[in-house]
Amino acid sequence: MAEVRGREISIIYQDAKASLIPYMTIEDHAIETWKKLNRETPYNRDKIETLLEELHFDDPLRVLKSYPNQLSGGECQRAYIMLALLGSPELIIADEPTSSLDPYTASKFTDLLIEISGKFNVSLILISHSLAEVMKVTEHIYVMYKGFVIEELEVSALRNGEPPKHPYAKYLFSMATGDAFEKLRDGDNDIVGKPAKSRSGLKNTEHKGCIYWKGCALKNQLNGELQTKCNTVNPEIGSIKSKVACWAYEK
Repeated sequence: MAEVRGREISIIYQDAKASLIPYMTIEDHAIETWKKLNRETPYNRDKIETLLEELHFDDPLRVLKSYPNQLSGGECQRAYIMLALLGSPELIIADEPTSSLDPYTASKFTDLLIEISGKFNVSLILISHSLAEVMKVTEHIYVMYKGFVIEELEVSALRNGEPPKHPYAKYLFSMATGDAFEKLRDGDNDIVGKPAKSRSGLKNTEHKGCIYWKGCALKNQLNGELQTKCNTVNPEIGSIKSKVACWAYEK
């Protein structure tokens, strides 16, 4: 993992200011990171300053001499991107990178993620609860429920009006678009795919079937054979051609 971490895969955490060491300057961080990732190459401050300029810092030297608490949240996040890029990784994992930022800074930061992905030819995995953010940055969406991927979606298809298939994914998107709130306001509590409150994690070890069986709005519409599958076998994306973990779409 020491050969992979930072060189092939880097990560940006959700609160860079909290992840940076408070008694080290940004340049101290850069030097330590450089030593670990570029052992045979001397530290090159000019390259670091150029990298910070590409991350839209007007005064890279000020940033390098600053401690984390002397920078804003957005500046810390951009400085953390610089550290993540020092090993020339093929993949960056951004774990809720805008959760500690205000809406304006968060929007600018997602624009920057798109920019660096193309500029540095690096793939990006964005972990986020914000569907708007995910739709803006990514090409593919993996919807997860209780630790399982339940549907793979193409953003281009979503933009062209093709809706999600899995009941839980439908519920998520209805919440994001406001449709679910309109139904609740109108007194309609029958929201498609709304998770059952009685389902808590994966503690129910007796049930071996679909993890979404209690909240599913489709199960009762299926024939007996498929209902048996729902109750006994948890569907996985790899076994369903339509890229949704739901026996209703097996064919």
